[in-house]
Amino acid sequence: MVNGIADVEVRKLHTRDGDLVATLHLHLRDSLEDVKTAVDVTLEEVYYQRNDRGTSKIREGRSREATVLGEELREQGAGGQTLHVEIRVPEELATAGNYRDGRVDTTLTVEKPDEDRSTVLTADGTPIFLGEPEFTIDPDTECQPIDGFGASGAWWAQNVGGWEDQRDSIADFLFTREKGIGLSIYRYNAMGGVMSDISNEWRTGETYEVAEREYDWSRDENARWVLQAANDRGVENFILFTKTPPARITRNNKTYADHGVDSNLDPEMYEQFARYLADITAHFRREEGIEFDWVSPINEPEWDWEDGTQEGSPYTVAQVLELSKTILAVFDEENVRADLLLPEAGSWDFISGNGRNYADRLLTDPVLGDTLSVLAAHSYWSSDEERAEAGRAMATYPETRIWQTEWCEMEPGRDLGMDFALDLVNTVHSDLTIAGASSWQFWLSVSKVDYTDGLIYVDTDTRDVTPAKALWAFGNYTRFIRPGAVRIDTESNYEHAGDVENKSGVSLSAYLGPEREELVIVAINEVDSETTATIAIESEMDRLVLTPHRTSHEESLDALDEITIESTGDDVLEGNVELAPRSVTTFTGVLSD
Repeated sequence: MVNGIADVEVRKLHTRDGDLVATLHLHLRDSLEDVKTAVDVTLEEVYYQRNDRGTSKIREGRSREATVLGEELREQGAGGQTLHVEIRVPEELATAGNYRDGRVDTTLTVEKPDEDRSTVLTADGTPIFLGEPEFTIDPDTECQPIDGFGASGAWWAQNVGGWEDQRDSIADFLFTREKGIGLSIYRYNAMGGVMSDISNEWRTGETYEVAEREYDWSRDENARWVLQAANDRGVENFILFTKTPPARITRNNKTYADHGVDSNLDPEMYEQFARYLADITAHFRREEGIEFDWVSPINEPEWDWEDGTQEGSPYTVAQVLELSKTILAVFDEENVRADLLLPEAGSWDFISGNGRNYADRLLTDPVLGDTLSVLAAHSYWSSDEERAEAGRAMATYPETRIWQTEWCEMEPGRDLGMDFALDLVNTVHSDLTIAGASSWQFWLSVSKVDYTDGLIYVDTDTRDVTPAKALWAFGNYTRFIRPGAVRIDTESNYEHAGDVENKSGVSLSAYLGPEREELVIVAINEVDSETTATIAIESEMDRLVLTPHRTSHEESLDALDEITIESTGDDVLEGNVELAPRSVTTFTGVLSD
């Protein structure tokens, strides 16, 4: 509070004659004469997934001088005054490219003629809205099918699965819709054998193989408990995935590669690896009642996997093709019903280019092209432009779906709050709406380290279990959008605003359930203030009751009061919904004739 200025209020931006206009109210404690005003407006641009090992919010402020349209000093009683300043916000603030979501920081400089300094007051967190955000949902225009949402059992299940005092609650958090988020896909990790030189004991584990086609099925007991817990709690689809062949058949008899090799698996061992996968799949179906719908033999083949910190093997594209066709032939011979899930690319750009171009290389192959119903990629290190390019590449192959099968933020430090949660759901939203992914799967269900890589965090000494907000935010998708659902078309008023793009920090996507009657809407509000959004749904119904479930700083998938939206009389249901600051809200309702 300087020079008699009590506070500054920045009114929400609006449009006038095609311009963005804002009004500032400076409430003055004392009379202030002979002042000059200058206004700078800064857009805080937020870019996701830019650093080279994960996702990070990188903010770059851009200052643009706003045009002052008018000033008026008004008396406000008790000797105080209010200075009203109206400004025109320059369109240059709305940038193109991969930036999305942001806010306006407005700085008013008040200069007194007899002083050499100025006083700068800033009202932060004012969202750029072209009026209020408006979304139109068309239930008759289907985009892509949704096969489900999941997470992996890597690096935790073989340990935490033995915690008899805590494992049931963890399984409930992950796999039930009543107590948790109801994952519909679970990736079971068949590990390649314990390596003493991998220093993190959670990143190495037992293999079932004892010798060629000889197995000890009592191994990996803890991870098998988690697998059965997922099955018992209703998980619909299971993936068997490996990051490496068993150590016995690798080139260096290790579960990670030596420096400079293009693969840690000799082609002479392709068939042994294929039969190893076939035997595991057959055993779990026959003896444990687990049907693996998908087998993923390769994981991020683009990286060298030579640092010895975890399992992994590189492969060239030619090797991916040759190994995959060998596995297909063995699966056919062994009558394995599981489909191959390939290639688990490390980032979206490998689908359409970056020296790999998996869409064309795999789907035009005369053997694989007719077999692969899904191509799998990970969302690490990916921009929205790369997502769009992958989506365009896959549009050439309409019979093949694209799945996102692994992502976490990969930033130092545990983030149990809404920063990580919002990064996660923004990545989900972008992968579903831009790349057109039919499935989205997280990486570590459970983490023990000081890193943003888990939905649930555990302390190995005390065995305390702490769900992160990211778990519940992910649940805004996983609990309500079930396998067999379909994403439907959604448009916003921002898409028709010329050069000014959606920078409001509000995103929305919509889905129909498997029976095409249940409507699911997921809305993300990243800004620090409550936001009112208008939702219009093309429908002949008179009214629709929506039930909200919200995740925010205070809430974890909490059910809220029902909302009723009414018909406008022209086959459109329309109403306003309130979105809490920095929150994710899922609205569900039933569309019926």
